[in-house]
This record gives sequence, C-alpha cells and structure tokens, in this order.
Amino acid sequence: MRKTASKTVKYLYIASVLALVATVLAIGGWFGWQWWFKNSENSQANRAGWDQTLTGTDLSANAQSGDVIGIIRIPKIGLTSYMIEMADTEDKPNLDRGVGHVNGTGWPGVPGNAVFAGHRVTFAHPFLRIDQIVPGDLIEVETPDRIADYRMTGFTIVTPDRVDVMDPTTEPTITLISCHPPHSAEYRYIVKGTLERVDAKIAGQGAWPSLALGLQRSAAGLKKILPTQG
Repeated sequence: MRKTASKTVKYLYIASVLALVATVLAIGGWFGWQWWFKNSENSQANRAGWDQTLTGTDLSANAQSGDVIGIIRIPKIGLTSYMIEMADTEDKPNLDRGVGHVNGTGWPGVPGNAVFAGHRVTFAHPFLRIDQIVPGDLIEVETPDRIADYRMTGFTIVTPDRVDVMDPTTEPTITLISCHPPHSAEYRYIVKGTLERVDAKIAGQGAWPSLALGLQRSAAGLKKILPTQG
C-alpha cells in the first residue's frame, strides 16, 4: 500500500510539474507572439510613414505626435532605428514604436538640445546597449532634409526627476535617454553629444532610401550605398 501511495504521489508530482511547465511555456509563447506581432506592426507602420515623406521636407516646425521624422544610426552599438515624434516624455505609445524625439526640444542639426528617448529591454529596445557608447562615437541623425553627425561627449546616470538634462542649449547638442539599469526604471542613463557636421539632402520626388540603406558622404555630396550590416 505504501509503495502504491508513494508511486501515486510521485506521478502526481511529475504531472503537476509538467502542467506548470506547459503553462509557463504557453504564457511565454503568447507574450512572445504579442511582442513579435507588435514590433512587426510598428516596423511596417514606421516604414510606411517614412516612405511617404518627400526628400527635402523640413519637418522642424510642423512635426506632429506619431510622425516618423527620420532615422538614427549609432554604428558602435549596431543601431539603426526610425525616430518617432512624441507628444511629451509620457507618450508611451509612440515611444514603443522606436526612438522617440521629445516634442518641444531641439531639432537635429540646428542650435538647441535635440532629446531622444528609447526603451532598453522592451519592444524594439533600441537603447539596449546605450551604456557601450563612449566619447568620440558617432551618432548619426537623418531627417527628410538633412543628415547630422554628432559625437558622443559623455554620459551620466540620474534619477527620473532630473528633467534638467533636457534643458535647451545654445549650441547644437543631442541627448539620449533610457532607463537604467536594464529591467529597471530606477534611474536614467543619459548620453550627451555635440554636432560635428550637417549636410543638406537634395530635394526631390519620392521617398528617401528605406531603413536598409546607409549613407556615404563625400565632398561631391551624398551617395547612397548598401550597408555592410543591418
């Protein structure tokens, strides 16, 4: 009897463990599918919005919340992401779509503090490796009418109430903001940079190259080339 009871308990234990594992896998799969579907949906919407924008269009004065305003590239961390105009720092729906430009802050390539925010571990997590950017690293920001090259000058870790990191500047600067450490919103990781150069893009009909295209600039102007990696 004891052996039979012991076997029954053992089988029940194994069955319970297997049921728990199956439940965890099912829940994880559901959330994974939701995450993939949302990212795919955002990517398609972002590309469509960008492709509809004519080269040479100046969005600095009329960018609206949700507009795809450009592409940001940080070669050091392999980042290429669409930039979405955010209504404010609390505009999570647009922040979830990519790298968000905080409305009311500076515009890329001109005097002022251009502020961008991005997730560290959720959705497309564009700033996952933000802490690997070091002084001198390139931060390239492309809008429909210009391409601005910034060089990283330093970083700091602050509490979320330190909104002064977004204060205007008289010089053309850039500020990148993300949560810190990963999987936590206790602090904010702040990257600062200053403008090195800016090039105007030639106006014309049709969309500027899609996200898969890189840019090579020379004294003769702008030349489109395929990147070595995505």
